[in-house]
Amino acid sequence: MSVLSFEAAKARETLREAETQLRQAEELADADCGIAANPTLQNRMRLAERRVEAAKAALRKIDPTWLDGWVGTRGAPGGTISSGKH
Repeated sequence: MSVLSFEAAKARETLREAETQLRQAEELADADCGIAANPTLQNRMRLAERRVEAAKAALRKIDPTWLDGWVGTRGAPGGTISSGKH
């Protein structure tokens, strides 16, 4: 395995984890009927959103075309990941 493919795999895993954390925070917000009254949950969601964006930026640096087909866990119906370059 080349260093580049290892870095790409690591970045993809980071992206999946960050999206999972964001989805979990959103589910907590839904269960609590919103996040307006819960500053800790607001911070958790903001941090998760930043992690998702940072992971996507890292993937773009490694392979600028990789995210072209990425739907991710947040954007796909049923929370599935598209059959792109995974």
